[in-house]
Amino acid sequence: WLRRTWAALRIQHAGTPAGELAALASRLGGAADYQALVERVDLELSERNRLRLGADEPVELRVALKNVPRLLVRIFRINTVNHVLAYGRDIDGALDLDGLVPNRQFELEYAQPPQVRHDERIAIPDCAGPGTWVVELIGRGVSSRAIIRKGALQASWRIGAAGQVVTIRDAAGRELPDAVLLLGGREFRRAAGDDGVILPFTAQPGQASALLVHGDVATPWSFSQLDERYTLDAS
Repeated sequence: WLRRTWAALRIQHAGTPAGELAALASRLGGAADYQALVERVDLELSERNRLRLGADEPVELRVALKNVPRLLVRIFRINTVNHVLAYGRDIDGALDLDGLVPNRQFELEYAQPPQVRHDERIAIPDCAGPGTWVVELIGRGVSSRAIIRKGALQASWRIGAAGQVVTIRDAAGRELPDAVLLLGGREFRRAAGDDGVILPFTAQPGQASALLVHGDVATPWSFSQLDERYTLDAS
């Protein structure tokens, strides 16, 4: 097993001389095993990719390729608010892209031999500013996709006289007075003179899911929604 694994790694290495391939193929197990390795298609996104970024950070995808002479890159900008309101969940890798027209697509060509596995970095300048994108990579019948989120929102709350007072901030912790909170089909905004978005107490307390929205950024937010309780202090 160790010898075959070493031979497979050497065959896929770009620096292996062509004259060594026949000997490595025999160590791999034979001509059929060698041919299967050569014909295998790899299109894998690296675990080192940063998929949550600041609004102004550039986007670059690292991908491992093998036997992909031509790579199609398709970029979709996604309206997170519409998606969450329609399906009740955040965007994930199962998002159906059928029928959607990409905002842009382009092809990249690679000249490496089919047995060589190589790492590439693909710049995606289209993912500029805050927002959410799906980047789909397609090559030789294999596809992979990355979900890019830029400029996530966060929130905290405290108890006020009229309900829960929610403060919405950007990823850097800056307060966003004009941000919106969507909950249960209703839209809540900060009223003039308030120091946060007021969520009235509820008759059905418990864990709740809301959507924080500011410009092109929308972030799901889970929190404990409270009911109004009165206590009698007889002291």
